[in-house]
Amino acid sequence: MKKLALTIFIVAALVITISFALNALETKVIPQLTFIGFEEVEDEVVAVVNYGDQNKLLSIGDTVGNRKLIDMNFDENEITFKTNGLTSTLKIGRSFHRVFVQSWTPKQEEDPEEVEPERVDINTASYNRLQDIIHIGPVRASEIINLRRVEEFSSLDDLTRVTGINGEGIRLQEIRDQGVATVD
Repeated sequence: MKKLALTIFIVAALVITISFALNALETKVIPQLTFIGFEEVEDEVVAVVNYGDQNKLLSIGDTVGNRKLIDMNFDENEITFKTNGLTSTLKIGRSFHRVFVQSWTPKQEEDPEEVEPERVDINTASYNRLQDIIHIGPVRASEIINLRRVEEFSSLDDLTRVTGINGEGIRLQEIRDQGVATVD
């Protein structure tokens, strides 16, 4: 009899402890999270989901509970979430069941100040650093190193000496536009 009373007491204590813990976290289980479709809001396409009894708009990076939206595929009408390192995809009209939601967490706004890209001097950069420049892969990086041994580059226009980069083509302009390559 004493063992039964002790067991009932321990079970009751555990139930109360778990109840307080869940209330402290303000965690609730939502029966399902349903993907409704896409919507254009202020020149941005967002995913519309229903969870609980609310419709929410999701952008890449937004989180619902432990599910983070990482991709939207408009052609396939699906969205992809990442949860604990695993990805799962929802098509329109499909649901995730039993979603644990502590809060609705929109993605953090990025710092309005643009970060200046780290510059790469084509006369001094290493083989690996040269490949940070758009259109410069392993072959062109090696060619740049060989060409600068003979004669340094005096401007970005000198990149036309590299095979596949010509002054009238788009590659040289894209290298300039990237803002990474420099000649100091």
